[in-house]
Amino acid sequence: MKYIVHNKALIGDSEEQNIFEQKIARKISLLDRVLSNYKKNLVLDIYISKINSHLFKVSLSLKLKSKLLYLEDEGNNILLLVNDLLEKFRNIIKKQTAKERKEHLFKRKQRRTESFAEYAHQLDTYYAQKENEQFNHLIKELLPSLKTYTMRYLKTHGHNIKLKISVQEILDEVYINLFDRFNERPSTINNISSWIYGITHEFLERYLEENIIKFEQLDISILAANELKSLEEEYTVDADGEIVLLEELDDISYMNKNYGAEMLPNDAFISYPEIHPLSKDIYLALEDCDEKQRMIFEMYWLDELSEDEIGKSMGINNSEVEKIIKNVTNKIVAHIKAQSQ
Repeated sequence: MKYIVHNKALIGDSEEQNIFEQKIARKISLLDRVLSNYKKNLVLDIYISKINSHLFKVSLSLKLKSKLLYLEDEGNNILLLVNDLLEKFRNIIKKQTAKERKEHLFKRKQRRTESFAEYAHQLDTYYAQKENEQFNHLIKELLPSLKTYTMRYLKTHGHNIKLKISVQEILDEVYINLFDRFNERPSTINNISSWIYGITHEFLERYLEENIIKFEQLDISILAANELKSLEEEYTVDADGEIVLLEELDDISYMNKNYGAEMLPNDAFISYPEIHPLSKDIYLALEDCDEKQRMIFEMYWLDELSEDEIGKSMGINNSEVEKIIKNVTNKIVAHIKAQSQ
């Protein structure tokens, strides 16, 4: 993020201006961390004016995806004034990016529903005519993140497991299962994607259990991890807290490839700014979580599923999903603090 200090001459000579910018650099860097995954050319404008010989007025403005953020205040000490405003501004930015994430998830789910509604007749035709290849291809186009969801499930649940089948064969089985059970689909099109994730979760859980063998060559956790890594070039994630095909993101100004500081709901990373990159610390903290916790946390942050979709897909209520996301986040904060001591 770029920033411009307007009317710097009011601060003093060039040396005083440099000292001023050096002293606010840390606050600026914290804003940068909150917006590190916000893919838009952002410019923070800091306007300085003088009300009288002793009183300054400072205003901050930043244009995000959906809103112009603005804040101003007055004070005698220009450095303290700007520092205080930047701290308040950081909290405003976090709230706005969290709001944008919610709006993005809602719009994305709406687009999914609209797409399924548009192609529902085509899916019905393929199913009735037993054209499973065409059916599966259309499902992949309508719900590309299902592949990533499957890979993440295998990576989370497949450690210490060896299977006699390949990752691609498991993916093929996922789509075959969808085709075979399509007659069980909900009558309401709004619930179709949640239903798909739900039966996929159920299928993978059963499939892993049935296909575990005591000896064989394939380590599913390594294969799934490698496959996920290769998908990162095709897929991407969100802010304040998302993985979809890049082509779907034409109206999204923020895309994460991993976890960022913006998802933390408190000031942990401000107290410990030396922790960098934060994503590594999050992955380490997730090692202390059980499979269910990790799965839900990553479904929310990396697979772009809303609490409602996660709850329906895993057969639990939204409040439990929210509680797990909050508890895992608290574990991450505790891990960051422990690493900094």
